[in-house]
Amino acid sequence: MNGIDVGDGVADKNAALFSEAQGKGNKGAFEWEFSDEVENVSFNINDIDGDGVVKVTAYDADGNKITVNLAGGKDLTLKDTDSVAGADTADSKGGYDPASTDDYSVTVSIPGPVAKIVVEHTQDGYNNSGIFVTEIFYDSVGDAAASAGG
Repeated sequence: MNGIDVGDGVADKNAALFSEAQGKGNKGAFEWEFSDEVENVSFNINDIDGDGVVKVTAYDADGNKITVNLAGGKDLTLKDTDSVAGADTADSKGGYDPASTDDYSVTVSIPGPVAKIVVEHTQDGYNNSGIFVTEIFYDSVGDAAASAGG
């Protein structure tokens, strides 16, 4: 749970969304929408090993892409693949380690305001890829003291 800004909250190290690609070219997409925009979004994506690739895209209330910042471990290549500044994609350099290692993890930070987040998980080779998306922490717009998780 390193790197996540939980505000006054506590991150549950065992809470996560799990995705497993199980084959070259397989992919999944996961989407979170907020009824009211949020800001200072922070979460981790762990275990991006094997042939895993993860892309994070965030949107404002008007549907415009906004800045996503990834900070990643040494066994990931971070890429800027969209029209917005900031690394939005993490590509595994191959190999495997336990899900808890920082080498195959990224911390996602999105300043916002954010209306929607999309996480895409793809396997670009024959080595199996599974990822864990941790709890997502954020502030209500204009209220930095009100961190929430979910």
